[in-house]
This record gives sequence, C-alpha cells and structure tokens, in this order.
Amino acid sequence: MRHWMKEYDSSEVSIDECLEMLQDKSAQKRAAAAAGLGEIKDTLAVPALLGLLMNDTDPLVRTNAAVALGKIKDKSAVPALLKVLMEDSAQEVRSNAALTLGEIGDLRGTVALLNIITQEKEGVLYQNAIIALGKIKDKSAVPALLKVMTEDASPEARSYAALALGDIGDPVAVPALLKVLMEAQEENVRKGAAVALGKIKDKSATPALLKILMEDSAEDVRSQAALALGEIGDSTGVPALLKVLTEAAQEGIRLSATIALGKIKDKAAIPALLKVLMEDPSAEVRSQAALALGDMGDKSVIPALLNVLMDDLASCVRISATDALSRVGDRSIVPTLLGVMTQDDDDEVRKAASEALRTIKMRLAR
Repeated sequence: MRHWMKEYDSSEVSIDECLEMLQDKSAQKRAAAAAGLGEIKDTLAVPALLGLLMNDTDPLVRTNAAVALGKIKDKSAVPALLKVLMEDSAQEVRSNAALTLGEIGDLRGTVALLNIITQEKEGVLYQNAIIALGKIKDKSAVPALLKVMTEDASPEARSYAALALGDIGDPVAVPALLKVLMEAQEENVRKGAAVALGKIKDKSATPALLKILMEDSAEDVRSQAALALGEIGDSTGVPALLKVLTEAAQEGIRLSATIALGKIKDKAAIPALLKVLMEDPSAEVRSQAALALGDMGDKSVIPALLNVLMDDLASCVRISATDALSRVGDRSIVPTLLGVMTQDDDDEVRKAASEALRTIKMRLAR
C-alpha cells in the first residue's frame, strides 16, 4: 500500500484505493484519502466525500472532504455544504465549505454566504465568504460587498471585497471602486480596486488608472494600474504606458506596461517595444516585449525577433521570440527556426522552435 501522506498524484492513486482508505480507523489516513479523491476529481467519489463531510468526527477529515468537493465541483454537494457552513462546530470546516461553495459557483450559496459576512465581521470564515461570493458572480451580492469595501475596518476584508466585485463584473461597482482606488490609504486596498477595474473593463476608469500609474507611491499599485489599462484596452492609455515603459526604474512597472501594450495592440507602441526588446536590462521584460510584439501581428518586427532569437543570452527571451515569430512569421523564417531547433544549447528553446515550426506549417497549409 502506498504511503498515504505523500503529495498526491492523481495518475498514481486509484479511486478504489482512496475509497477503501476512507474506512480506516486512522483519521490521518482518512484525511489523506479525502485529499486523494480531490486530486482524482471523479464524481463517483462525491457520495463518499459527502458522508465524510457530514459525519466524520475528525475536523481535518471534514475539512479535506470539503476541499475535495471544491475540486470536483459537483453541484449535488451544495445542500450538504450549506448545512455544514451554518452548523459545523469547527471554524476551519466552515471556512473551507465557504470556499467550496464559491468553487462550485451555484447561486444557492449566495444567501448563506451573505449571512456569514453580515454576522461574522472578521476572521478567515468572513474573508472566505467574501471570496466565494466573487466566484459565484451573483450580482445580488454587490450591495453587501460594496458596504464591506467602503466601511469595513479591516484592509484585508476591503481588498477581498474589491476583488470579489471585480470577479462579479457589475459596472455599478465602478464609482465606488474608483473612489477606493484614489482615496484608500492602504496599498493592498488600492491594488484590489485596480485589479477589479481591470476585470470590469469599463473605459470610464481609464483616467483614474492613468493618474495612479503615473503618481501612486506604491510600485505594486502602479503595476496593477498598468495591467488594468491593458485589460480595458483603451488606446488613450498608450502614451502613459510608453512613458513608464521607457522611464520607470522599477522592473515590475516596466513589465506590467509591456504586458498592457501587448493587450491593447496599438502599433504606435512598436518602436518602443523594439527598443525594450533589444536594450532592457531585465530578461523578463525583454521576454514580455517579444510576446507583445507578437501580439501586434506586424511583420516589420520579424528581423528584431530573429536577432534576439539568435543572440540573446537569456533562454526565456529566445523562447518568447519563437512564440512571437510563430504568430507573425512566414515561410522566410523557417530556416532560422530549423537551425535553432537543432543547434540551440537549451532544450526548452529547441522545443519552442519545434512548436513554432509546427504552428507556421499548419498556418501555411490552410
């Protein structure tokens, strides 16, 4: 019999083995078996996991059963999870039941989770209920989440509420998110608001995000504002993104600006991205610049991509260049890719070149 407390690999552990171990007298083994069933993700395990969730005397076993049900995502588990959420004696079990309701995404969980955030006001269960409401995406939760985001004493709770509002994606939350973005004292709250605005994709948020990008005191917030501008896709943000791309000392901000420009796909950014591709001191930024140039779909970038493919010392940059070339390149780049596939000293680069050749061949065959 395998050692049941090792990290699970669903390809190595059978559902029958796990189900058998659920009957073991050892709570530790039952907990491990429940975790194994979660990794296998077979709905045949749901009845057994529900039995553990409702009846096992050990909190860890019940917790692992709840987590496993969240990985399987079978909606038949919702009634039992709701009962456990409201009645289980162990806070950890209730907290994981809340997250699992979010993973399953059934609207039946909304009312119970709203009750939690009204009654609990703090702690892991409270935060997990906020997170779960965002995953369920029920717009009826928006008023309660707005209240948490704007009034709660805990910065963590306000940040989670902002993120949940972004997951729900209701534009009605945009004015409050903008106010939090501009006025919250805590960095994580402003960052959460920026993430949410990027997910909602309302162009009315562009001016505020641009101001944060250029002026906020926190690198993480500025970086997230750049990413949000990319998600929104408003080309009016391109000049500011180009400015921080070429002037920001912080690698994280340059990286986020590069990602954003790739998403916006404004070809006015090509010259700056080419300069970054050739000169930025960060391999990660150069790598992302290659991908952004690939996203532009302009064949004028092929020579520069070929140059870095042959000359850049960082394998991550060469890999990204092959990916970009597979999207903008044509038959003329095949000889270079063949050479890279057979001669590059990095196995991952050779694999990327092979994949790029396969992609180009499929495109030419259409």
